[in-house]
Amino acid sequence: MNANIQKRIDALNWNEAEESLSARGYAITDAILTPEECASIISLYNEPTRFRSQVIMERHRFGVGDYRYFANPLPEIVADLRTSAYSRLAPIANQWAKAFGEPKAPFPLDHAAFLKTCHRVGQTKPTPLVLHYGPPSRGRPRTDTRA
Repeated sequence: MNANIQKRIDALNWNEAEESLSARGYAITDAILTPEECASIISLYNEPTRFRSQVIMERHRFGVGDYRYFANPLPEIVADLRTSAYSRLAPIANQWAKAFGEPKAPFPLDHAAFLKTCHRVGQTKPTPLVLHYGPPSRGRPRTDTRA
């Protein structure tokens, strides 16, 4: 586990993020990755063996571009982001589940325990992905972003 990633995740304003998630369904945080770390992830896009599947967004009217789901093993930085963020997001997801009437918190607080639960019910494929956009146009705006 990259301690720097964990420190950056921990340093985010999680109270503000939780309020935004509850009010709007998304949260904008401070930067987590450095430009160099972002470039390292972007560079993986041209390595097809790193991905298990690709979705062409236009086919589903999601805009112009595509996204690719990473295959196992996940790149270290992606795995570290996922594990570090999970421990902060699981309590929020459990609060939502409670608000929707779930009698028991469905999400364990430990990411490894969550993965074991997923694998036990047959979800063994990783879900982290990389988005690759085409240029927006007047008739085809991006539909998965907000201004």
